[in-house]
Order: sequence, then C-alpha cells, then structure tokens
Amino acid sequence: MDTSTPDQTDEATRRLARPWAWLRARLARFRALARRARPRRLLFLDDDPLRAQLFLHDHPQAIWVTTVADCLARLEETWDEVHLDHDLGGKTFVDSRDQDCGMEVIRWLCKQPRNHLKATLFFVHTHNAAAGLLMVLQMRACGYKGEFRPFGIDLAQILAENEPED
Repeated sequence: MDTSTPDQTDEATRRLARPWAWLRARLARFRALARRARPRRLLFLDDDPLRAQLFLHDHPQAIWVTTVADCLARLEETWDEVHLDHDLGGKTFVDSRDQDCGMEVIRWLCKQPRNHLKATLFFVHTHNAAAGLLMVLQMRACGYKGEFRPFGIDLAQILAENEPED
C-alpha cells in the first residue's frame, strides 16, 4: 500500500524525470553526431592526373571526373563538396565562354534551381584566377556557397606566415 501523499509522488516523478530528460538529450545529440560522422561526399573535376592523385590521396572517398559532361551527370546526385577546375582538356587560360571549362558547370547550376545542391560547398581550385573568381561570383549570385581556393595553396599557412611577429 502506498502511503505517500500526492505531493510526494509528484516530487518523486519530477526527480526521476530529470535524469531521463538528460539521457534523452544526450542520445539525441549522439544520433546527430553519428549522422554527421558519415563520410563526406566529394566530387572532384580536374583533367590533371597528378592533381587528382594528390586530392584522392587525401580524400580517398572522392569521385574524380575529368569532363564537364561527366561532372554534370554526377551533379544530379547530392554532394557535400564539389571541387571545380576551370581549364580542362589540357588547356590553360581557357575563355570562360568555352563549353569545355568549369564555367559551363556554373552555367548549368544557374539555369534552373538545383535545390539538392544548395547546401553543397563548392571550391574552385583553378590557377586561372580571373575565371575562378568569375565562377565563384556567378555561383554566389545564384545562391550557392562557393570559395576560390587555387589548388595546392594552403591559405591558412600563407596567412600564418604573414602574421606580424610580436
């Protein structure tokens, strides 16, 4: 027979509810971390096998494509990051109006909404600075997240080296 008063029962229930609420919050946080811990989906457009080898060494899960057509076919899928070169086909300083360059990918992105790619991070890694900056500006104007990061240049290292000494 329960001899506790209703107030005592309510207090006991509240005391037991706190640890359960804490545990539920921790489990929810763990599940969120587990979802984020999945391997990032990376797409790498570049025609240079050496750059691809270096990139794939650091990101073995990445998918490497060498042509605009292959890149556009893969962009029908969802990606966490897409890394784009501008100058393709073994050419350098390609006109951005050319159809066989990274800018063609940007034109495709901007032709119609690609909602499955709105959360994707786009990195333009071309050494063709004028075309790369134009790609990023156009991408951002269409609502995509884009950065210009020439391949092989570690911006954090450059900034650290240029810090004034104390």
